[in-house]
Amino acid sequence: NSKTTIPLSASRGCPYSCFHYCTYPLQQGRKVRYRSVDNIIKEIKYWIKKLKTNKFIFRDPVFSINRKYTVSLCEQIIRENLKIEFQIETHLKNLDDELIVLLKHAGLKMIYIGIESSSPNVLKGINRFTVDNDQQYQIIKKLKKNGIIVKSMFMLANPDDNEETIKKFIISIEENSDPRKDIFKKAVQENWTLLTMSKTSPKLEDVFKFLTIGEEEK
Repeated sequence: NSKTTIPLSASRGCPYSCFHYCTYPLQQGRKVRYRSVDNIIKEIKYWIKKLKTNKFIFRDPVFSINRKYTVSLCEQIIRENLKIEFQIETHLKNLDDELIVLLKHAGLKMIYIGIESSSPNVLKGINRFTVDNDQQYQIIKKLKKNGIIVKSMFMLANPDDNEETIKKFIISIEENSDPRKDIFKKAVQENWTLLTMSKTSPKLEDVFKFLTIGEEEK
């Protein structure tokens, strides 16, 4: 159980409409290609033996885009009794109750999902297809209920963003963010103005930089 985490790629490519702003289609193309399940299992076993680690992160653009393939991979991981822990990135529309439970049993510990914005108009402006907000919340709750950590990814300053959409966006994050959600509530209550986004710090307080403009400065 080393702290070393090994990156893996079971597939490459992403066919979704977010190619207008996302680097995955630019880097990997829009056609999805897969390695065989046996090939992935063989690599996992290699790293377990070589580095004595059971931790992996799948760098697939949309890990569960092919449900049949995902089920086959998870079932093989369970069947081989590999006892690994892994992280994935995927689209919420490619998750269902049965698949969430299977992923958990295979060793899923953390999942990255792209929310981008809570505004339908903003999402339309960047050609982002997703499930509606209520469905997003329900899937996230199911993931958390199964003990899976959810990391959400967001975008600000889109072409159709304005003060109102950003405030609503902050409120929507506050509803789904556990450890540091108070900062979002404070931002809305005190009418903070969003300034910049850090490129390096993993801490939420550092990622979002705010400036409160006093009356004397106006």
